[in-house]
Amino acid sequence: MRIIDLQRRLREVGRIRIGEQVATSGGRSRPAKLEVFRLTSRDQAVIVAAAEHFGGTPEPWDDAPDGRQWQVKTTATEMVVVVPPGDMAFSQAYEQWTAGGCKVRCDGRWDHQGDKACHCDPEQRACAIHTRLSVMLPDLPGLGVWRLDTSGYYAAVELGGVVDLAAGFAERGQMLPARLRLEQRSVKRLKPDGKPETRRFAVPVLDLDVHPLALAGGTPVGITDGTQAAPSFTPVPPDLAIAPTASVADQVKSLGAGEE
Repeated sequence: MRIIDLQRRLREVGRIRIGEQVATSGGRSRPAKLEVFRLTSRDQAVIVAAAEHFGGTPEPWDDAPDGRQWQVKTTATEMVVVVPPGDMAFSQAYEQWTAGGCKVRCDGRWDHQGDKACHCDPEQRACAIHTRLSVMLPDLPGLGVWRLDTSGYYAAVELGGVVDLAAGFAERGQMLPARLRLEQRSVKRLKPDGKPETRRFAVPVLDLDVHPLALAGGTPVGITDGTQAAPSFTPVPPDLAIAPTASVADQVKSLGAGEE
C-alpha cells in the first residue's frame, strides 16, 4: 500500500553545473561561466567515477552552500543522458529569491508560493526565469537523477519541448537516447549609450539521437548507429489503379439531374 497523494520522485545524486565562483582582486568572488560541465555531489565515489569517465580531477568542495560536497570540473562538453518520465524531468517558473529563501514562484498567472495571482509587471518582471532539468547519467553508478539549474532565456524556451517529447516516450516505456551538450553562443546588443556590445554565454542543449520520421511514427530508431527509421505507414503502390473522376464543374452540374 502507498500514500496516493504523495508525489514520487527519484533521489538527487548530484548537480550538473555550467558555472563556478572565481576570486576577484578585492578578495570576494563572482560567478563565471564554464565551457565544460562541472559535477557536484555529496557522494565522493560518484565524483571519482565521473572524473574517470568525463575527465578532470575530483576534489572536495568545502564552501558548498549545503555543507561539504565533492566536485569535478570535467573536460566534457556533452554527456549521454536519459530523460525520466513525467514531472521528474523538468520544472520551470518565474522566481524571486531573498536571503530568507524563495519569495515568489509564479507560472506566469499564479504565484504558487504566495497562493495568489501573479503580481509582476509582464514588461518588467521583478522575477527571473528558473529552469530545472533532471536527467539520469547512465555512465555513472547510482540510481537517481542529476539536476541542472539555469536562469538563461534560451535554455528556458528550448529545453521544454525536447523534454516533453522524451518524457512522453518514457511514460510508454521507451527511453530515447539523448545527449546533454554545453553550447557556447554570443549575441550583439546595444548599450544605453548606443554602442554595440557582444555578450557570450553558455546554453545547455538537449539533443535526441533519433530520426524525426521515427518519432512521428512512434518507433524511435537511432541515427548514430547507421540504421534507418522503419516506416510507420504502408506506402501507396505505384501501380495502384485510379478510377476516373469527373471534374468539379461536371459534378456540380450532375446534382440537378438526380432525384430530389
